[in-house]
Amino acid sequence: MVTADITDRDAPDVLAEVALAWPVDRVLDAGDDLLQIEDGGRWYANGSRATVRVSPANAPEQILAETDLGDGTVRAAECRDGKLYVLRDQGASVPIYYMNYMRTIDGGGSSEGPLVLDIYDVTAVPALKLLGSCSVTLPSGAQVATDHLLWPQPDRPAVVLDYRFAYWFYWYVPPVAVTPVVNQFASANPFQPRPLGSVDVRPYWVPETAPCLVWFDVSQPATPVAAEPVSLGPVGTMLNGISEAANGRIVLGTSYWKNPQNGRWLDSTHAVQSALVIRVDATGPPVVRPLVDLPGELFAVTELDANGFYAFTRTCTNDATTTLQVSACDGFDAFLVTSLNVPANAAVTAGGKRLFVANANGVDRRLLDDKGSLTTEPALNIGWTPDGLRWIQGVLTGSMGTSLFAATSDGTTAAIWTFPAWNLGLDHLTLAADGDLLVPFGDYGVERLAR
Repeated sequence: MVTADITDRDAPDVLAEVALAWPVDRVLDAGDDLLQIEDGGRWYANGSRATVRVSPANAPEQILAETDLGDGTVRAAECRDGKLYVLRDQGASVPIYYMNYMRTIDGGGSSEGPLVLDIYDVTAVPALKLLGSCSVTLPSGAQVATDHLLWPQPDRPAVVLDYRFAYWFYWYVPPVAVTPVVNQFASANPFQPRPLGSVDVRPYWVPETAPCLVWFDVSQPATPVAAEPVSLGPVGTMLNGISEAANGRIVLGTSYWKNPQNGRWLDSTHAVQSALVIRVDATGPPVVRPLVDLPGELFAVTELDANGFYAFTRTCTNDATTTLQVSACDGFDAFLVTSLNVPANAAVTAGGKRLFVANANGVDRRLLDDKGSLTTEPALNIGWTPDGLRWIQGVLTGSMGTSLFAATSDGTTAAIWTFPAWNLGLDHLTLAADGDLLVPFGDYGVERLAR
């Protein structure tokens, strides 16, 4: 809201400006304060600037200070040990691919720009002091594949890049008498899977370049260092969105779209599901290990340390059933421990040795015992079916439309909230030091939910 003295209509005098609302894409706990982050780079109007706003922890609507974070879009932000780490992508637009009925393809809409890591001192909030920055030039077509920084070592955060396109546009063009152009899609409709064993052609959804890892050295906050990207796996490797880091290791879920025996491209649902393990020591470059074959698609990694981890995977058995598997992995091989059939499309997650599966009234809970069996624990009844589950620092969260719940891993009751008009996502939900949930609502601000 802007107020002004308009006594002189030719020279109005602005008296004050007060922000009534602001977008919140991420919210971070900073002790007695909250850091509300607007990612920036929105497509509507003239876009928006990446911004951090500081508010009292118990009064998120009261802004104490506002800091412009610079050009680009925030891809990750985290508070650790009195410092705020902000990752900005200054080439923030995404590739747009256009295709007509003749299967000719054209790309556009992407812009190149550096990936920047800024480090702020937040020990004296609401004031933020920029300590240092570093940047790295992204490979052509690369984009940040995760919405958070990975911390395999205290001073060596990392981020993963991939080359997947974001949007397809296709349209009808009247046929004309021209000689067909031979291209990668000439043998089949690109929107339909080819039969297994057909012409050896790269599927249209598989990038021509393998994903890569960018890591930073932040041991000297005033002079952080960004390393050159490290390639992850052979061409045909695609990330599935699952990532975990701890104790000198990074684990990524991958799908590999080539037959390991004969090198031919695979089709439809025949991709090889794997875990990619990266060793990150306190010094020296990361070591990328060979892919670890898994019995299904990775959806959770738990109890990760230098000796290994539990891999929770899933395989579509048929239209009505999905098989979940629990495997023990030593970082080089995976060993199936047990499996469980659940309804197809049920939301699932895992934390520690517990497996959580959404049911009609809440969540089924199972514990992996010392004998390698999944023992049934009392179900968590909330009165509705979650369409998403997420494990956050020992707290199970889930959502459906405008409803949200949170419960401890071994609890039989949950805190439940329902909001009037917001569809909730769990990706940017965080946990405050006192256990409250911090929920960014995008254009609708932020809520601190007491548990």
